[in-house]
Amino acid sequence: MSRSIFILGSCVSRDAFEYPSGELFFISKYLARTSLASQILKKFSDEDALQRIPSKFQRDVVFADMEKILFRSIWEIPFDALVIDFIDDRFPLLVSECAGLTVSSEYADAKRRDDGIVALPSGTILEGRSGPKLELWQKGLDLLLDVVSRARPNAHVIVNRVYWASETYSGESLPSWMGDWKVENAFLDELYRRCALFPQVKFIEYDVPFRSDPNHVWGLSPFHYGAPVYMAFLSRLHSMFGDQATFSFQ
Repeated sequence: MSRSIFILGSCVSRDAFEYPSGELFFISKYLARTSLASQILKKFSDEDALQRIPSKFQRDVVFADMEKILFRSIWEIPFDALVIDFIDDRFPLLVSECAGLTVSSEYADAKRRDDGIVALPSGTILEGRSGPKLELWQKGLDLLLDVVSRARPNAHVIVNRVYWASETYSGESLPSWMGDWKVENAFLDELYRRCALFPQVKFIEYDVPFRSDPNHVWGLSPFHYGAPVYMAFLSRLHSMFGDQATFSFQ
């Protein structure tokens, strides 16, 4: 039986479905490069930036972030489980008069001038781990759980409890320019703590280490893992639906 999955997150959740048994799930919607903090803001328009993004997928996710389609999509698109991860919460927000958007790498690249300067529209920048952004995020979480309870009362709400890796599978440390994994993981822990206060939220927990895979299809990154992590995710997801499946994490 195929189950429908709505992903609010990033490739750390989406990539798992490319592995064996992933085909038993159907991804009804995938919203990336956004956050709960962004989705409760008013719509933000920047047609010039959209026209500068060559990739259709990247253009679509930036547009979805600008248009704030999350809550409308929950009402419109059926799903059996909402899978959430917070990897893309590392990005700052640009806020202007209650409207705003995620300053993702795709949006920043579209606003980069020939001299290399990223010329953002006027507004206030809320850094990814800042208190003001976290306040918006909390309001977004509260609203999300309320909307799901009314629109999809039988759906699972599942948080994918992933962390930044500090090294590859061969034990090589990741370069410092990729980010401070300790700081990022402490921030993720705070988001997980807040989610755990809601009894309807379930977690995908891991008993395999988070290690970066240099051969990952998207390249080396603290959150581009190897097969054991993705297979563990699928095993836990099947278990939540009561499926009987056997996986090897080696």
